[in-house]
Amino acid sequence: MRHPEMKSNGLWLLRSFDCWRRRSLKSNKQQGDKSTQKLTLGYIRLTKEESRQKGLSAQAQRQDIIEYVERSGLQNLRILEEPKAVGGDLPLEKREAGRELIHLCEAERVAHIIARDVDRLSRDLLLWLRLDDLCREHSVTIHTFSGPLQSASPSDRFASRVRAAAAQLEREQTGDRQRRAKRQLARQGLTIGGPPTTGYVTQARRRMELINAGVNEEEATAQAESE
Repeated sequence: MRHPEMKSNGLWLLRSFDCWRRRSLKSNKQQGDKSTQKLTLGYIRLTKEESRQKGLSAQAQRQDIIEYVERSGLQNLRILEEPKAVGGDLPLEKREAGRELIHLCEAERVAHIIARDVDRLSRDLLLWLRLDDLCREHSVTIHTFSGPLQSASPSDRFASRVRAAAAQLEREQTGDRQRRAKRQLARQGLTIGGPPTTGYVTQARRRMELINAGVNEEEATAQAESE
């Protein structure tokens, strides 16, 4: 027959082990739930022009995405940022962060995608339709900073396609304006960006050369502009 004290110690050890086992199972379950929780993806894309503007910088977009997630009650945020400037007409699969976005969606690991506006994801209507089909196939909701894009009804999908078409129109109009400006400069015999034509120097460089040669600033400016 066991001593009462030994019996008491045995029960205490058994209860302690059972308590430890339950805590361990609960912790493992929580970690498993967290690892299988779907992602909220923030997507950042900059063009060369925007990268020079503080209000549209990657840092500003990142902060806006974080604030939107907190405001909307979304969870498990991961931000994907293109490492270099890329155009909105470039397919996602040809962008570094875009490829990862597609891979995660196809792996059923994404619940939400957040971008500053539709044009961050695409400025081409056909590319937008492909992304929209991908997201609907894998139950992914696309958000802009103004809210989620609805896709439950044909009218909702039509509205999002109009926004994508407007982004494409803006891109094409911007390109057309730039081409017209370059043609006009060419007609006037002016340099169209880049370094000066061979055999020529900029006025600022010529002015500095004259100043370094001993000419006063006023005369150097006038001479550089006249040459």
